[in-house]
Amino acid sequence: EIIIDQGDERLDDEEAAIEEADASGDVVLEDDGKETHDNAVVKTLQEKAIQMMGSEGIQIALGIFPWVAGLAHQVHDATMVKEKFDMLVKYDKDLSGTSRTLEQCVPTHWNSDLACLSSHIFFQPVIEQLTGNSINKLQQFRLSERQWELAREVEEVLLLFQTFTKLFSTEEVPLIVDALPELEHIQQSLVSVKQDTGAADVIRVAGQAALLVLEKCSIFTNDCDVYLIAIVMCPDCKLKWFKNNGRRPSEIRDIKTAVIGCWEKKYAPDGEGEEIELETPQVFKHS
Repeated sequence: EIIIDQGDERLDDEEAAIEEADASGDVVLEDDGKETHDNAVVKTLQEKAIQMMGSEGIQIALGIFPWVAGLAHQVHDATMVKEKFDMLVKYDKDLSGTSRTLEQCVPTHWNSDLACLSSHIFFQPVIEQLTGNSINKLQQFRLSERQWELAREVEEVLLLFQTFTKLFSTEEVPLIVDALPELEHIQQSLVSVKQDTGAADVIRVAGQAALLVLEKCSIFTNDCDVYLIAIVMCPDCKLKWFKNNGRRPSEIRDIKTAVIGCWEKKYAPDGEGEEIELETPQVFKHS
């Protein structure tokens, strides 16, 4: 049975849902105040992004993850709730795939938010039945129709970061030539998110806030030539990579000059250095 109330009484139970979400997963200890600093940065950038773009429905959107994580915590830790969830999953003939477990949000795991949200969306019919029945006392975790729509949009945006986070979660240290192209791809994708007039305002604001965070990281790449040199020296990239990623001809010439200058200053033998020729990609102008 699916019970849908037209009112917004769920907002009265928001604090309870948030408390459940906070109790879920492993306890993450602060590392020299890093977590506090990161939270403060995100909050500041979020406020700045809202001021820059404006948004409606912020409160509705911010409630998604606490309710999603809180319900996952209930399903895993409350025996009766888990039994009801498993029973609903068992008799739902429309579920595809082999997944039968609701993923939890674990702060110490890469892509945990994405996994938790995707799992919630996958089991939407089951979750609506579980949270819609007042007997289960889980109504504070019930998402509105609008929140389900936003959840799907958020999932698409979080998928942009999946490849990048997997790259950094491996045992091997990723190379600059692997990381920078991914950063460029994320940046271009976030610009598209911000400019997508068909997306919800809150999603576009999130895209803008993420861009501001990314710009803080990108400052370091502009201050150190080694990042540019690493790309130029990579056989699969070279100067052509910068052309393919939207660099202007003048920027490409500056990069070429910087790379040759670094070689002549640090590596060329005194008085024996030979002039280096780096192939500059041709830029074709459309008439």
